[in-house]
Amino acid sequence: MKKPLKKEKITRDLFVVPIAALIVGVVCGWLIRGEQEYNLGEKELSTLRLDGYKLISPLLVCDTTPGKTSAGEQVMEKKLQSVVEKAKQMGNITSASIYFRNIKSGGQVLVNENEKYFPASLNKVPVMMAYFKEAQKDPNIFSKKITVSFTNDINGSQEIKPAQTVKSGETHKVIDLIERMIKFSDNNAAYALINNIDRAKIDQTSKDLKVAYPRQEVIDYITVNDFSYFLRVLYNATYLRSDLSERALELLGGIDFKDGLVAGVPSGITVAHKFGLQTGYNSVGIVEKRELHDCGIIYNEKSPYVLCIMTKSGDSFEGAKSTIKSISALVWEEVSKGQ
Repeated sequence: MKKPLKKEKITRDLFVVPIAALIVGVVCGWLIRGEQEYNLGEKELSTLRLDGYKLISPLLVCDTTPGKTSAGEQVMEKKLQSVVEKAKQMGNITSASIYFRNIKSGGQVLVNENEKYFPASLNKVPVMMAYFKEAQKDPNIFSKKITVSFTNDINGSQEIKPAQTVKSGETHKVIDLIERMIKFSDNNAAYALINNIDRAKIDQTSKDLKVAYPRQEVIDYITVNDFSYFLRVLYNATYLRSDLSERALELLGGIDFKDGLVAGVPSGITVAHKFGLQTGYNSVGIVEKRELHDCGIIYNEKSPYVLCIMTKSGDSFEGAKSTIKSISALVWEEVSKGQ
């Protein structure tokens, strides 16, 4: 992967440039570890099991390799490829990747699945899961109070401003900070949570699911397939206890970003999802590139399904949102009519 241009000022939904030292030392320090042992894109696994036990090997996900698609899914794949190509020709995006999995049948559709992206606020999901994992041993962790403390508002450079955000000096319960971090993508809440847990526990969540770590100086490192594992183990309740998996998906179902996956399905349909946005500016503050992603579980009556869409684009924010909406709408239509 190419190194980012030195002239660019990169702002990320979870990692924001005005506090560069803070970013490197605190917020993304738990991600950048140099070359790591896990790179799921280079492996094929028939099952995904939790390591670290002597006598058992807990099953997290079964059949993680793409299987044969049905005739209907083959049609969907061609339609999705067409949507992506049209969006590229219109200048709405420069590239896009799609992961679809029908939870009922296990059928999968992958488009441009090997492209790598920077997850931005998608990284808030493993932070939440690390706290929920800790709650299985210490149920009182949710009621623990944290005093938020920072010099600069970490939400300052976000393009999508959180509707609710915590402020420096305020004290909140852990569960309330998790809710702000997930529902409103509040970076201040995420910062407080990351700084009040052993970061090795956040690392462990990705290690357990064998989701790739970034290599040093690499910005784009995760694929749509990688991120799908976080959603799948929550749905299957195979990583967290059932009640905690349910609670996590309830929070993801309350996210206030409605311009991506949610915009492509009928009103009232539950979508447990998370979006991420990275914006790159040139030296005079003009947007040169974006990465906008939206990944979630759509609770279709015929069959719920996992849909993860990651995009790269230039300065067309509306174009990226429109592309995600179009893909979501097409998948909903195909699943609803039966495959």
